[in-house]
Amino acid sequence: DEALPLMRGSRDTGYRRKEMNSRAYLVISGAVFGLVALGHLLRVVNGWTLVVGSWSVPMWISWLGTLGPAILCVWAFRSASRAGRSPGPDPG
Repeated sequence: DEALPLMRGSRDTGYRRKEMNSRAYLVISGAVFGLVALGHLLRVVNGWTLVVGSWSVPMWISWLGTLGPAILCVWAFRSASRAGRSPGPDPG
């Protein structure tokens, strides 16, 4: 099967393909976490109420919903920038 060497991580093509996939995953994850953080921040700043069923969601949950995803967003983008760097010489 032609895809098998790519999955094993051949020296050139397979490694770069795996690197691009993990970098894309980190960028997409960072963007999603950023949008979630932005949505919670907008709720806090504008004072929007949120009701789920009959439960009125307290504002402190949106503070946590801003902080947690914002940290994960920064972490994902920093990891993506590191994933794009060259790993150095091949020890094998």
